[in-house]
Amino acid sequence: MNDLKKNKLKIQDCSIIDLNKYIENSEKKYKNIKFSHSINRIKNHEKIKVLRRFIARLKTELIKKLKNEKKK
Repeated sequence: MNDLKKNKLKIQDCSIIDLNKYIENSEKKYKNIKFSHSINRIKNHEKIKVLRRFIARLKTELIKKLKNEKKK
């Protein structure tokens, strides 16, 4: 997530391998934030929603790319 924001990369320009890496890393971060929030309420709980939506965008783009590859 940080790489995409820092470098202002577009999700559409990422390869399937990169998308898988971003999804994996983002899901790990999401689980850690959710766990931290359940034990000790974090101040910025908006991060949870933003990260969840970001993961959904990544997965959506991955599915689009996989469908396009099957057509080829």
